[in-house]
Amino acid sequence: MKQYKIIKDLRWLNSWGRKTMRKRDCSSNAKGNPVMKKHLVASSLGVILIFLLLMIVLPVEAQESRLHQIIQKKEIRVGTSGDYPPFSYLNPQTNQYEGMDIALAQRLGEALDAKVTFVRFKWPEINADLLADKFDIAMGGIGRNVARGKIFAYTQATMTFGTCPLVRKGEEGKYPDFPAIDKPGVKVILNQGGINDRYFTPLLKQATILRHNKNEEIALKVKDGTADVWITDNVEALYYAQKFPELAAVNPKKTFTVGTKGYMIRQGDQVFLNWLNLWLEQMFLQGEVQKLEQQWLGMMMQEK
Repeated sequence: MKQYKIIKDLRWLNSWGRKTMRKRDCSSNAKGNPVMKKHLVASSLGVILIFLLLMIVLPVEAQESRLHQIIQKKEIRVGTSGDYPPFSYLNPQTNQYEGMDIALAQRLGEALDAKVTFVRFKWPEINADLLADKFDIAMGGIGRNVARGKIFAYTQATMTFGTCPLVRKGEEGKYPDFPAIDKPGVKVILNQGGINDRYFTPLLKQATILRHNKNEEIALKVKDGTADVWITDNVEALYYAQKFPELAAVNPKKTFTVGTKGYMIRQGDQVFLNWLNLWLEQMFLQGEVQKLEQQWLGMMMQEK
């Protein structure tokens, strides 16, 4: 429809250009003047060329908006890790995704009147997968940071969080702060390819760094003694401390870092980003985000 309108506008402008040139031709008593005829032809061709270029450039944003594609296809592809409870977890017993951001993804699908298709990613590959258009949006405990913000676009923040250690119960006193962790002989485990891996690896000068690419298994590595400390976000640390009585989150209110979580899309689609932020704003105003926080985070939010 936009292209049709532009073609109509093009025809109108071309007609207007000819009429204008005829008036000029008549007013200057230049009928039959070959120079004026050439000027008329050149002007008309110039107008046509300009509008052909505009027809190519102007509709690009509207045509390529992911929002319009999703509405038309009635499907939104949500990239999620499935290994990050309580935000995103693929339950092996039910083979279904669950968690706070999974529930919000379902609300997103309802708002778009679109089917939600979950596409699982691995944390080291999230950037490449989103750039390769394997999904429309990444959801599930996605930390917002300026480095990745140079490549992708983030929605407004959904929550604030920080990082803290997860250790074996009874050893909280050994690791009260970061200097106590960064010592020879201390085995620190990180989620391979995640934000904490990139942030804390350069800071850990003396401790032994271990990495594991299955986030849902890292707490067990601390529990069985493979690692001494897992530096992760305080929500996740509290989740696993509640799940496994043998583990404890150290100073979850006094975190090493402070950050925010949100959702991530490819850059260059302001239409889609604006709509997502409007939808999120409504979810907060209607209390939906707060209800899901209470449902999935519960007591953890009070301790945090």
